[in-house]
Amino acid sequence: MALSLRLPLLLVLLGACVAGEAVPAATDQRAARRLIKDAEEKIALGEADAAIAIYERVLEKHPRANAAFSARLGLGRLQVAKGEFEAAVDSFQRAAARGSGAAAEPNPDKAERTEALFQAGLCQVKLGHPERSFPSFRAVIETAPGTPWANKAYYEIGEAHFAAGNHTQAIASFRMVGTSLGQEQLDSLIAELGRPAVVRVADRDLLLLDDAPFEATATTSEGDRETIRLRPSVPGSEVYIAQLPTVLGAPLPGDGVLQGSGVTVATVVYLDRFTATGSGEARRALELKLVGEGRVAITDGAFRDPVREVILDEGAGEVHVRVRDPDRDLGPQVERIQAELIAERPLPRDDKDAPDAEPKWEERGRLAIELVESPPARAELVAAAGVVAKVPAKDAQAADPGLRSGVFTASVALAKTASTQAPGRLAVELGDRVVLRYRDERHLVGAAPALREARAGIVPGNTATLMVAGTSLRDANLKVRKELLQAEASLRIGEVYRDMGLEAHALRRFDEALDECRRVGASAEAVDRELREHTLHTLWRIFLAKGALAEAADTCRALQREFPQSDLIDDSLLALGEAAEKAGRVDQAAAMYQQVAALPGGSTLAAEALFRIGRMHEGRIQSSRDGKVSEDPAARQRAIVAYRAVFSGFPDSAFAADAVKRIGDLYFAERDYGQAIDFFERVLRQYPDAPFTDDILFNLARSRYLKEDFTGALAAVARLEREHPGYQRMDKARTLRGLIQRRQSSPTPAGSKP
Repeated sequence: MALSLRLPLLLVLLGACVAGEAVPAATDQRAARRLIKDAEEKIALGEADAAIAIYERVLEKHPRANAAFSARLGLGRLQVAKGEFEAAVDSFQRAAARGSGAAAEPNPDKAERTEALFQAGLCQVKLGHPERSFPSFRAVIETAPGTPWANKAYYEIGEAHFAAGNHTQAIASFRMVGTSLGQEQLDSLIAELGRPAVVRVADRDLLLLDDAPFEATATTSEGDRETIRLRPSVPGSEVYIAQLPTVLGAPLPGDGVLQGSGVTVATVVYLDRFTATGSGEARRALELKLVGEGRVAITDGAFRDPVREVILDEGAGEVHVRVRDPDRDLGPQVERIQAELIAERPLPRDDKDAPDAEPKWEERGRLAIELVESPPARAELVAAAGVVAKVPAKDAQAADPGLRSGVFTASVALAKTASTQAPGRLAVELGDRVVLRYRDERHLVGAAPALREARAGIVPGNTATLMVAGTSLRDANLKVRKELLQAEASLRIGEVYRDMGLEAHALRRFDEALDECRRVGASAEAVDRELREHTLHTLWRIFLAKGALAEAADTCRALQREFPQSDLIDDSLLALGEAAEKAGRVDQAAAMYQQVAALPGGSTLAAEALFRIGRMHEGRIQSSRDGKVSEDPAARQRAIVAYRAVFSGFPDSAFAADAVKRIGDLYFAERDYGQAIDFFERVLRQYPDAPFTDDILFNLARSRYLKEDFTGALAAVARLEREHPGYQRMDKARTLRGLIQRRQSSPTPAGSKP
């Protein structure tokens, strides 16, 4: 295949005028930006109408300023929030570019232009015009390749094609999700270890394959070998792509995953069947380096969750740090890496500084630290850090006898500057902050090392008050904050033990957390409301972890009673319902779900709660005893009532389509085919993007056949064959078509239910 290079076209802008209009003065630009900031403050305060008025003032007073693009984008966001999608489309299109056609002036802010194009396409979908969304989404892919916006655009294109019934195009677009790469990424020949590597081949000769896939081979310097299959990015394209999963580990040839480490070089090879000389197949090869993107965090004592504050307890403390960098794992041995921990003190604010200026910091001291790759017992504790691990199908120890986590941890002692210093301790004061700084030598962007940083503030604490009688913190809020932190730490460690199968250890940790929380509860009247709310929610989580559902429910009721507007209530009630449902306490679960749906202020989880009620009742329709199956018609009606509440009260929720389908299924089972037809058709009419429209069409055909509407039944089967040719029950659909045709030619009573 011929190698082609694209040379950038360089444009020289002469002068400062476009189409005879002067560029807005700098003062005009600044005035417009101040108004944009005022509008954003109004939005933060919930004053949408005031923000709209400010945006409109920007457009009136500063129509040529760059801030006018920002105003259009802000207007579009607010119009979407109000459901005014037609107006939003216009705003977003004007936010992307001023004017149209060849004379259009694009928004110079690439991030704003990308968002505006994406939102314009999304509004077209919401308006029921998916075919009008394609130009906007394609423009996103061209404007911002390699960004999350581009991959989301591919997904939305797939959704739009699916909604339009273009299933081949939909599949092709969905395959492109995650494959968008910027030119810098394409040129770097680097793939991120732990994420799928995108293999891309572009050649006009590939058009001769007529969209047929072809294979390539990926090998590594450590002995792995995998076969990948490339397909056209879209039908009729000269660009073929494939994704190959990569993980940190020893090579396992033929398992479909490319294993590697920080020293791995991968080679992708394919045979070019269409050479310019016509001399037969030519071997084409490309080398890729596998690197990891370094990520750092200051964490809790289990090295799981990032923290923003570190307690200095009686002049001493400890900070726990974590670095995830897979390419620092060079083999089966346990690796060590270096980083720095820096103490910084705040500088006094200058009177000349703006009120919203960032505080300034000065270094107090620094400490070089060594982090050690997590041993196997602690690898479970850092799973939440995003480590990708693959368990080999055979003999994991033989395949990789050493640790391959790429996660490095350390704990560093802290001490007040006035106290006696010991080697290895970092001197700090209350109000300081600690900064973890790691030098990431190999990463995805550029050849120069990158500095990765994480920060946490130093706050007061005194764990001795839990052990020494007669002493306590003078500030009750600080005491509660410290005890809550300890309770949450015990809870999380218990959850980790449970994940590892160590239930006895987990329960001991849960009891420790409960003791801490009860100690907080004794100070309930002495703390502010925010901490009290946090305390009740933590207590609820502990009871739920222990399986004490009654106590968890009581705590949830206390939360609801004291904080009726809390955002934590619906989550808590729904989780209680799930726990009761898993325990087989159906009535208790239904009561919890009903409380979610009946919350006075409404809840975003109400539709899910009602759906769960319906699903539980549906599960109780049939029961078996002594080998005999019996049905409970009352349970069927209760399920129908719950599902009706879902789609009637929350027609735009993610559960509405499934609720309507299930009602249709229940009526079909009850042989009420007229009602079943009504609900099946409602799904097709109101929820055409539902993932089960193939089942709906099949059941609609069956219902119409049993209702002796043979014309309608044939139409449903024909639509099923046309839109879902790969339907898994297509053989039964064709059998049904034969029955219908025989009934049309021989008007005898319908046979048994198909």
